[in-house]
Amino acid sequence: MRLVSLLIVITVILLYAPHAQSEEASQRLLARGCVTGNVDQIKEAIKNGANVNQKSANRTPLYFAVSENNLNAVILLVENGDRIDPLNGIAGRSALHQAAIKGYFDIVKHLVNAGAEINIRNTHNRTPLDYAIAARKAKVYDPDGHPKSPTHGHFKIPHLYSFKM
Repeated sequence: MRLVSLLIVITVILLYAPHAQSEEASQRLLARGCVTGNVDQIKEAIKNGANVNQKSANRTPLYFAVSENNLNAVILLVENGDRIDPLNGIAGRSALHQAAIKGYFDIVKHLVNAGAEINIRNTHNRTPLDYAIAARKAKVYDPDGHPKSPTHGHFKIPHLYSFKM
């Protein structure tokens, strides 16, 4: 009986261990591709089973791609099922928060067009727009088209104002 149990355990290990290693390797390749902007690595990782929504160091591959301003990587991840809005890191920022903070307008535009939640709030109750304004990456205009000083708490009726990055 012990021999049969041992054989079953060995068989399970032999069948699933290489798969687990290849999944782990694919996830590492995906992360590396997102940081460097190497879309060939990202495609290879996805082809080999990498999960575009799996976090590493409490951040999604999309968050890494956005942080490094890799628009092509962002496009590829979104096309391959990235959920776009998960919160990342201790501050709980979305990929859109990160793009807004950095002033990466092309990425902001792509994420919004792909369905990113523009009013998503992080753990500090801040939206991507709040961060864009604070980082002086957005221009604020009053209803008549006159530029206004972008400071928090400045607007009494925010929906009457327009914002441009």
